[in-house]
Amino acid sequence: MSTPQSDHLRSTKLRLLGLLIAPVARYAVRNNNSFQDFIQVAKSWFITAAADELARNNQKVNASRLSVMTGLTRMEVKRLNFGNLAPPPTVDLFGRVLGKWRNDPVYASRAGEPKVLSMEQFRQLVLEISKDTSPGTVLFELERTGLVKKTSSGLKHTKMLYNVGQDTVKTFELLSTEIDAHIRGAEENTSCQPHLPNLHLVTEYDNVFLEDLPKIREWLIDQGKLFHRKARNFIARFDRDLAGSVKSSDRAAGGKVLLAAFSLTEPSPSEGPQAAASERG
Repeated sequence: MSTPQSDHLRSTKLRLLGLLIAPVARYAVRNNNSFQDFIQVAKSWFITAAADELARNNQKVNASRLSVMTGLTRMEVKRLNFGNLAPPPTVDLFGRVLGKWRNDPVYASRAGEPKVLSMEQFRQLVLEISKDTSPGTVLFELERTGLVKKTSSGLKHTKMLYNVGQDTVKTFELLSTEIDAHIRGAEENTSCQPHLPNLHLVTEYDNVFLEDLPKIREWLIDQGKLFHRKARNFIARFDRDLAGSVKSSDRAAGGKVLLAAFSLTEPSPSEGPQAAASERG
């Protein structure tokens, strides 16, 4: 039996869900994805989310439980092949490998510069982070993106940032991770009301001179890189995998810190001249 309080709670939950779906709907419409496309993809991800939740609580994952949690029939759950869910994105793995290379005294100099590694040293580095992906696969991707270069003396770490560039799938894998973290951070801030909340800041201006947008975009990129470099150097001191002397400590570890930064300038610099002409016309 529903009550005014329960009806209000459900209405609020549906409104919050709608606010989260709104940007996804806009993306789908811009890219000619139909509502049927959305439903099909949503079903698969509902099953994935339910399976993740069961696994997180050390509970058995089966079609019956997934059906109850998602509202989908057992037949749909089985048809969508819940037993062969997609593996998690590997972008985070590359970042962790590079972070350890830059910060662990075994792989970095006293001055904080990444050492040139032999193939065996690189193999050991990757296996210390994860045994699920072969070191050869990791090396191939880091070479492909220009982050590692083979030299006569060994493997050299050439750039500081893992840049997914124009790889749409990897860009959206990273975006998906960021959105999930952003939602969980906002959820914790509003529902748990912690004494020390998660960082959640937005700065917006809506009447900027169009000819200055490229200059602003460049400044934001430069400052964002500097801020992230400063954050990495600070947080790495407290990460058991990276902090060297902390490894042998009895202090509990396993905490996660995720810091993301993004900016948007509209219209895009490539659209600037046309937009400016239209504005003046």
